[in-house]
Amino acid sequence: DKGTITDSYRRQLMEELTRLSPVHSVAFSNVPILGADYAGKETVSQVHGSNVATVESVAQMVVTPGFFQTLGIPLITGRDFAWADDKTHPRVAIIDDLLAKRLFPGERPVGKHLSFGVQPDYQDLEIIGISRPARLLDIRDSSGMFIFLSSSQHGDTDGGGTLLIGGASLPALQHAVEQKVESFGREYSTQ
Repeated sequence: DKGTITDSYRRQLMEELTRLSPVHSVAFSNVPILGADYAGKETVSQVHGSNVATVESVAQMVVTPGFFQTLGIPLITGRDFAWADDKTHPRVAIIDDLLAKRLFPGERPVGKHLSFGVQPDYQDLEIIGISRPARLLDIRDSSGMFIFLSSSQHGDTDGGGTLLIGGASLPALQHAVEQKVESFGREYSTQ
């Protein structure tokens, strides 16, 4: 399965890059940070809820474990994605606090289920975490709501994406990072 090979590749590359000093974390995202033109937006709603609400224009990002740590976005409650959140396990999602308050006012959303867009794989996603809101696509937009999906469950199969590196100034590490990426035989844009 190409998705499994991509996950294995990404995981190995991330482990190699975190060995570079002073890198503290590495992650992948299917959308570049501040890449508003690249993000898909769909409607989202509760599954199994008496207070069914629909929210328009929720941006989707498919990310690897470590995404929130790498960007310094705290999880308010719940947990981050794990590599075990793969296609053989129930579909999971992390949503930001703005979306949580719209869909589940006065409730604890972790453990609840939601439906995103129209694709069959997105119709019953269990919420495993709530992140602080962040301006990920447009620095001027503080009202944007996000749903994050596990790359092991919903990622692309071509190995593409944006490589995110936390803990260091990229210009100081650029040559070392490029060498590691080249040694794995792929190209990525880095942020």
